[in-house]
Amino acid sequence: MSRATARQEPQKVEVAAKAVAWNAILSIVAIVVGTVVSIAQVRLLTKADFAPFTAASQILRYFQIFSLFTLDAALLRYIPEYRARGDRRGIKQLILLALGLNFAAWLLVVVVTAATAGLITHVNRMPMQALMYTGAAMVLPSVVQVSLQAVLTAFYRIRVQVIGTVAGGFAQLFCLWLFIQKLKLGGAGAMMAQIGMSGLLLIVFLYQLRKLPLPPQSGEYQPFPVRRLIGFSLPYVINLLAASVFRFQSEVLFLLPYHGRAMTSTYSYAYMVSQRFLEFVPAAFYGVGNVMVSTAFLEGREQLKRVVSIYWRIIAVSTAAVSVGGFVLADKLTLFLFGAKAQEAGHYAAILFLTQACVTFINPYNFVMRAEEKTWLAFWLSPPAAIISLGIDYLLIPRYGLHGAVIATSLSYSAVSLVQYIAFQRVFPYLKMPFGYIARCYVACLPMLLAIPLKGAVPGHSGLLVGFAAAAVLWAVGVRALRLLGEDEISLITRSNLPGMGVLVRVLAR
Repeated sequence: MSRATARQEPQKVEVAAKAVAWNAILSIVAIVVGTVVSIAQVRLLTKADFAPFTAASQILRYFQIFSLFTLDAALLRYIPEYRARGDRRGIKQLILLALGLNFAAWLLVVVVTAATAGLITHVNRMPMQALMYTGAAMVLPSVVQVSLQAVLTAFYRIRVQVIGTVAGGFAQLFCLWLFIQKLKLGGAGAMMAQIGMSGLLLIVFLYQLRKLPLPPQSGEYQPFPVRRLIGFSLPYVINLLAASVFRFQSEVLFLLPYHGRAMTSTYSYAYMVSQRFLEFVPAAFYGVGNVMVSTAFLEGREQLKRVVSIYWRIIAVSTAAVSVGGFVLADKLTLFLFGAKAQEAGHYAAILFLTQACVTFINPYNFVMRAEEKTWLAFWLSPPAAIISLGIDYLLIPRYGLHGAVIATSLSYSAVSLVQYIAFQRVFPYLKMPFGYIARCYVACLPMLLAIPLKGAVPGHSGLLVGFAAAAVLWAVGVRALRLLGEDEISLITRSNLPGMGVLVRVLAR
């Protein structure tokens, strides 16, 4: 290794370490911004408008996945390779090729939307053409923005993404106010408001694209084959489409045509509250967990086993707290976030806080799957998850309505988690999910139930504040009493570099 290369290596490691920290921040910021935007959508849209908007959004989510064609993953995979090779022209050609495929896939989405909008309206027995057409138009800027974001990530330009996401959130909130509150465009206005986020990010990312430190053309120019790019992305597209059926409100596709707008909106309010708060836990530790597992994999399976075990325990402590805390506070929390029209949804959200949490405990397997390059497993697991979810929906929702939807969600999350656990355990038998520790985490959360009467004794939003404070104190007492945090867990929490982690450790550990 030359001296120049030796000097560059520590710099590369430092840049990569900073990128991991910023990536963790970006994940958290994206969830927070998404939650605020969701709250604004619920607040501004009537129950009658929100139900078809939710159903159309679910269908358009599938269209967006197809239009993106997971080319963001391909860009993250191949741009570093072209940089190392010194192929400047190859990088530019790859970026243009990815954007061209995004555009071609989007044109197909537009054709499919035009062909199916009437059918969707007929099935749901309400006009949805405007929602579908407007949403389809918003797909293109959204997927192009995601592809450009992947390019910036490949060059470790993540801080600008954090700033852009915050600014885009404000822009989308303004557009929601303008299109719904002022122009009275209803669900179509909520669809159009997405341009506030994707449009602003497009401008920021295109400007940053001009400033990227592309390498000089020191190697041979090798244009990336279209066939290879499609071959790389197609399995991921199928996987994501199937996974999105399981993870994102497939129930509304049955509730709206069978039981109408009010019931669909109530379910969606409940689902949004539990999902948003539960996904915050893995997002907060995603960056540091991914890097730790990848690094441990290089050191051997014993070290990998140890690191995954530590990560599992951190996820267990956090998820149990959010799950039981959400059960305790769901009624007041839903009312605070969405207003009086969502009051009924709080009771269903409480159930979902408990039942949706199980899928979080499968996440550590995904890190190992990527580290061992066995991503084919996800491809085979996602379609069964979609079939299980849609099958249970069909059996329960038409007949039992809202109760059937909540039961269907709970059963599908439990069944899919069990199937995936069995499959992962067969492929990675050296990894043992810490069931005993997970149970201890939930036992430590049981004192939080004492916050229920305290919360109910105080009227209005003040009751939520009292309940939250009481639940937090009672949880800390339970965690300390059962000594859930050891040296390894404390080290991982501290290394996450998230604000306030030092204070949290002092409160929870003894």
